[in-house]
Amino acid sequence: MLKIIAQKAKMGTTDYYIAKMTAKDLTDNVNFACELPNWKETPYESRIQREIDTQKVIDVIYPLFIQRKDSFWGSMIISVMSGMSERSFISIKEYLKADNTIEDQLMIDDVGIITLSDDANLIVIDGQHRLLAIKLALHGIDGIPKAVLNMSEEMEREMGKIPIDHEIEYEEISVVLVDGSNRKSIQNLEFHLSR
Repeated sequence: MLKIIAQKAKMGTTDYYIAKMTAKDLTDNVNFACELPNWKETPYESRIQREIDTQKVIDVIYPLFIQRKDSFWGSMIISVMSGMSERSFISIKEYLKADNTIEDQLMIDDVGIITLSDDANLIVIDGQHRLLAIKLALHGIDGIPKAVLNMSEEMEREMGKIPIDHEIEYEEISVVLVDGSNRKSIQNLEFHLSR
């Protein structure tokens, strides 16, 4: 069971949650789009934003994450492909069972703890390079899924030289969770991200 403190939000008809996850929770629970069973059949225009440039990860993103403790990244957008309908969201107001002013109640109604089922399938749809850098930092090349390692032997050797850094395990990463079971909203999001 994955529990995340989140703020519930809505844009149009899309419910989403603004949250933070530790680097460890990200690497343990979030996968890459190329790991999906039907990835090869996905139209190119939908895949273009999801393709991973491993050279960019090695040369730019990994060093920034490990060596620059003052760096700041934007939120990763994570699609909850399954398990979202089984989620529970309990507002802080309900969680604390507190008496609050109306203003306080309005502020805390959309802040709570979201719980996703054990079989929830989370896929990064924006931030795949950052996720790969984090997975490399915590697990080395052995922690990278085979679907991601679709690269030259030279690149694989280069990635294999990257040192593991367990100190980053509890770094807090900003994420946005979107219900991926609604394919139309995800396709719209993918369209806007690829522009």
